[in-house]
Amino acid sequence: MEVFLIPCLILIGVFLKLYLWGPGKGSTVCKAAATFVSVCVSFFGALRFGGWAWIVFAAVFLCMAADIWIQYSLIPGVLVFLSAHIFYITWIVLSGGMLGWNLLLSCVVCGCLLWLYRRHLKSFGAQSIGLSIYLLILLCMVSTAISLPFAVNSLGAWIVLSGALLFVSSDLILGASIVTGRKSGWKDKAIMLLYEPAVFLLALSPFYI
Repeated sequence: MEVFLIPCLILIGVFLKLYLWGPGKGSTVCKAAATFVSVCVSFFGALRFGGWAWIVFAAVFLCMAADIWIQYSLIPGVLVFLSAHIFYITWIVLSGGMLGWNLLLSCVVCGCLLWLYRRHLKSFGAQSIGLSIYLLILLCMVSTAISLPFAVNSLGAWIVLSGALLFVSSDLILGASIVTGRKSGWKDKAIMLLYEPAVFLLALSPFYI
């Protein structure tokens, strides 16, 4: 697998550059193409390892679908991402991650963030429910990933954790921008520069768990 890592990273880098700075700036095609590289990696992993590795492929594929969908409609796109996180959580638990204290921690952190942004969320009306549920599932995903290295002594556990931390960082920046309406060029770039490596790392996880 190591032989293909550099070509895959180069491809992701090329599509990201086109999406963020090139002639394809803001293009949904360039954005989806960057994620499609990770989809191919996860598909190869599913073919090679079978079984639960197909869960990772499903999650990565849903991420690519959400990349496209969220461009046209926020809440449906968020719900597709939510489904992807549920698949990630399932994969992490099957790999040895724990469901317990980490879920309680997720609820506490989620509650604090919702209270902090409560005034901004009011303007979203019923949509705030979907955003709140997504935030909780996102935090559950990363907290479950945090538990994995404690249970599994492998490089894959750290790859999963790194991918999850990058994912939650990207989504928290995106979420804050959406809820507050304070968007900026550097935030848009940071979101994608965190998100694509996150999906790629999670797609790699079956090869190293």
